[in-house]
Amino acid sequence: MGETFECGKRIIVIAKKVRRFLDASVASVGLTGPQAFTLHFIYVNGKDRDIFQRDIEAKFDIRRSSATGLLHGLERGGFIRRESVKEDARLKKLTLTEKAVKMAKHTAQLIDETNALMIKNLKKQDIDYLDTVLAKIEDNIP
Repeated sequence: MGETFECGKRIIVIAKKVRRFLDASVASVGLTGPQAFTLHFIYVNGKDRDIFQRDIEAKFDIRRSSATGLLHGLERGGFIRRESVKEDARLKKLTLTEKAVKMAKHTAQLIDETNALMIKNLKKQDIDYLDTVLAKIEDNIP
């Protein structure tokens, strides 16, 4: 009998390769891959509404402690500020610094290049199918 398809192992290997590639791409500007994705999320979505730590946790499906560490790194690097909101002093909205806004286009370009690299040589129908399959796999995991 043939080998069993190890879906989880395959996903982990791909995720590590993407993370290493993106980390290397943004290291020159003092970021990690997850920090770059987080800044991009805040930049794109923060135009229409306030962004809070809970939004980062939900978007990237990470625990509060992971989000806290990620955001502390961005604060130390001078990329974000946490600002109180009038409605609830306990809430702190995430605001990009000028440094982060200046890098927004560069970060978006690096993310686009990474995505393009991952789907290189795939046909539109392959990409659509991959998207469907990955969504189903994601839904299968509690």
